[in-house]
This record gives sequence, structure tokens and C-alpha cells, in this order.
Amino acid sequence: MRPRSPVATRADRIRRDRAAGHGGHALANGARRADILRRPALDDRRAWLYSLSPEGLEKSIKVREAGREINEAALAGLSEAEREAPLAGLAKVVGNLEAYLAKQKTASG
Repeated sequence: MRPRSPVATRADRIRRDRAAGHGGHALANGARRADILRRPALDDRRAWLYSLSPEGLEKSIKVREAGREINEAALAGLSEAEREAPLAGLAKVVGNLEAYLAKQKTASG
């Protein structure tokens, strides 16, 4: 086994910290339902590593499929142009806000 790079190790720690800070309840609930497996990290005794159990993986696939089905039903009957129009509008809004913020930064700067 190759030694892990310090960058990869640091990235793994950041990922673990984010998971604990933002998804702690979801992880605890998943672990209680046996959808998520929890094991101690070998490189840091304070940290835990999480992964989906086979049952959790099966459920996640079903949820993803249900999401696709709902999305298809929501967009049924819309032309490609009708689907693209809201995205184009949002892209313009984002561009306008970026230009506004850049102008504000220049003015204050």
C-alpha cells in the first residue's frame, strides 16, 4: 500500500469535519437504522469514518431513482427551449450580481 500524501490526508480530515459539523444528526440517525457504517479513523483516534452499508446503498439508489422519476414528471411536456429559459434567466441574474459586486469592490477599494 502506498503512503498517503499529506494533502489527501488533510482533505480527508476536512471532509470528516464537515460531515460532523453539518450532518451529524443525519449520520447518527443513519447509523441507528444501520444505513450507515461508522468506524474509527486509524490516523486520528478522535475522528470517525462513515460509509453506506449495503442496505443504505440500496436505499440511496431507490431515492435517486425516485428523484429522477419526479423530475421527469415535473418537466414532462416542456420543450427544450422552455426548460432552458429559466436557466438562462438565472445565469443573467448571476452575471448582474457578479458585475454589481465587482463594481462595489472597486468603489470601496
